[in-house]
Amino acid sequence: MVKNKKTIQFIGVDCILMVILTLLDQWTKSLVVHHLKDQSDIILIPGIFRLHYLENRGAAFGILQGQKILFVIITIAILAVIFYV
Repeated sequence: MVKNKKTIQFIGVDCILMVILTLLDQWTKSLVVHHLKDQSDIILIPGIFRLHYLENRGAAFGILQGQKILFVIITIAILAVIFYV
């Protein structure tokens, strides 16, 4: 019973961390869009490190751009296999 309780706590902490990290990811993406889109680069270390806005509109650097139905089919197939296992 103690092991099961610890497992549930571990999963709960993981879920909370997942939500926090997802929110942090979305917040930083909104900051990038707000501060870098249609703006010049932000140079942090001249000649070494700069921030530049770039969009990747498809998987594999645009190769599969616009192939949303393909990804839906692949996702459904993978989820079906996971649920089956």
